Amino acid sequence: MKDLLKKLQAVLNTPAGVMTALVAITLAGEFLTLFLIESIDTAILKDVVLKNRLFEFIAPIALAATVSIALYLLIFKPMSARQVELERQLDELRNPLAAENAGTIQPATGSPEKQRLATEQFAAQPIEESQRSAPLSMLEELKAERNKIEKAYREWLIALDGLNDPIFLHDQQFRILRCNKAYQQCAGIPFQEIIGQPYYEVFPKSGTPLASCQQSMEKAENTEKEEVAVGNAIYRSCALAIHDEQGKYLYSVHTLEDITERKLVESELRETRDYLENLVNYANAPIIVWSPSNQITLFNYAFERLTGRDANEVIGKQIDILFPPDRLDEALTHIYQAQAGERWESIEIPILHSSGEVRTALWSSATIYSSDGKNVIATIAQGQDITGRKKMEANLAEQVVELRRWYDTTLGRESRILDLKHEVNELLGQAGQPPRYPSAESEDQQEK
Repeated sequence: MKDLLKKLQAVLNTPAGVMTALVAITLAGEFLTLFLIESIDTAILKDVVLKNRLFEFIAPIALAATVSIALYLLIFKPMSARQVELERQLDELRNPLAAENAGTIQPATGSPEKQRLATEQFAAQPIEESQRSAPLSMLEELKAERNKIEKAYREWLIALDGLNDPIFLHDQQFRILRCNKAYQQCAGIPFQEIIGQPYYEVFPKSGTPLASCQQSMEKAENTEKEEVAVGNAIYRSCALAIHDEQGKYLYSVHTLEDITERKLVESELRETRDYLENLVNYANAPIIVWSPSNQITLFNYAFERLTGRDANEVIGKQIDILFPPDRLDEALTHIYQAQAGERWESIEIPILHSSGEVRTALWSSATIYSSDGKNVIATIAQGQDITGRKKMEANLAEQVVELRRWYDTTLGRESRILDLKHEVNELLGQAGQPPRYPSAESEDQQEK
């Protein structure tokens, strides 16, 4: 019986079978209508003409009803079922991610591989060429679209597995929907044991969801980041909640960037920077750094002592506040020369102390350029307070002047005494007496 029904269905699926069925149903409807009218009791309907007119009126209605039912059962109902099936397959093709419930590159229930097999089985059903040409055309388009989607899907998965950073997707209950190989390697367990588990029980094992995940799901906007320590490694967790056009939550994309080496480098750079800053800050010589716009950016403790100003007071201000007003033009000329790349070599520049005292410093400078060596980014200068030395030099100069004056005075006095001795000797000579100061005569002979 089943074989007979299958054969009958196969015949009805052909155009000839459909036409034969329609003709048979039409004739059967007419004969049935005629039979019903003729079987009416003559006592009820005696007029033959009235019977014929009744047949002419009822027959088209019965024929239309019979043909409509036949068309629906033989053509429209099967086509509607096939349309539903094609739409279902099209939805699966358009949303392969929703059709799958697996971890990573491995295909799972509803995967593109199983979709392809289902479509091929559906396409292999025996249907007459003329009747299935339109569905086959749609299937061919669907298969071409499927191949493109499958190719892009495989390339996307291969790209994800090629990344060194762990990446996974999780639902609103933080259960893992999918992950790449890097995440599986960090977790240290097979994919099958990862999928469906809360990620905080797999990797990283925090016991509770990370705060960035919860914040991302609540804000539904920006990506939230936080640092997570796992043993000796440090990861930067980045969570992004994905929503549909209506704002409904779909899933979250979670990446874990390994920043262990970066943190080590940052720590080393910070130690080096702190070391250099301490060298500068605690150096005995005054050191100052200013930007191309003449804003002070560094002011060490020795410079604080030189000026009587606190570093917090001057950093960010213009460098001209450090010079006495009457020497400002001279000092700024040196500043501009240093910014142009000219090095100071023991240049004396006056510095104004907060008390109003003007101190003198001996300066050397260097210009700092950007990595390309073209743009000036800062100028650094180191000074030596020579105010005390300048005072000593001034005192010495005054003493030299005084000594010279005394020297000149003393030298003039000795010359006068020598002249007097000569006069005494001359007078004694004229009196026929020997000279009283023979040394005066000998000194004259030595000078001659």
